[in-house]
Amino acid sequence: MRIGIFGDSFANLKFEENTTPTWVDILSTKYSITNHALPGSNLYYSIDLIQKYHLEFDKIILVVTEPGRLKLSKWLSLEEQDQFVVGMSDSKVANLDNFKDNKKLAYEAAAQYFLYLQDNVYDNYIHELMLKDIVRSKEDIIFVPAFKNSWHGSNFSMHQIYLKENEYWNIDDDTIRNEYTDIRNCHMTAENNELFAIEAEKWLDGKPVHINLDDSVTTTNKDFYLKQK
Repeated sequence: MRIGIFGDSFANLKFEENTTPTWVDILSTKYSITNHALPGSNLYYSIDLIQKYHLEFDKIILVVTEPGRLKLSKWLSLEEQDQFVVGMSDSKVANLDNFKDNKKLAYEAAAQYFLYLQDNVYDNYIHELMLKDIVRSKEDIIFVPAFKNSWHGSNFSMHQIYLKENEYWNIDDDTIRNEYTDIRNCHMTAENNELFAIEAEKWLDGKPVHINLDDSVTTTNKDFYLKQK
């Protein structure tokens, strides 16, 4: 079976210091996988790629990111990972002194947009329209919410697994962002990547899946994943 993976960092984020397999790596041992996911990307990026490549796959897994992420103009010719801005907390707009020329101007414009122009109601509306459009036009797409606001009415998100791990380690997201380098592949420990791969395989087999967060594993090896800056 040929599987296409699309989405953001919850579908494609790996660190050299962490050689444990992601849930996508685990599926790759059983299926022919092509991973088009890109960390930090927005929903339109994924849907545009699905429109281009969907005929190459028997099934598609779309990890649906959050609404409101920006993609910068193509004429800037930025590296792929630099093309997207998540929000005001994004390191690109928080550390403008690290950039220069057009790159700095682009991130300054993005920061001004998030500060003065962003409308969450509008972003959510456009986000839902894109999802409804892809549901109508393409079959065999498995939708996985990355965040609770990724899909209207969803009771589960991959981000909740990440937050549960943090809670078990008695540490909050802001502290991690400011004080640590987090090397969790796909934002999950190895144990939870393995568990998620099991559930994803059920989706691929057409079985109904209800992910219970209480089933996710909480590990004691925080020091392996969180490195003090």
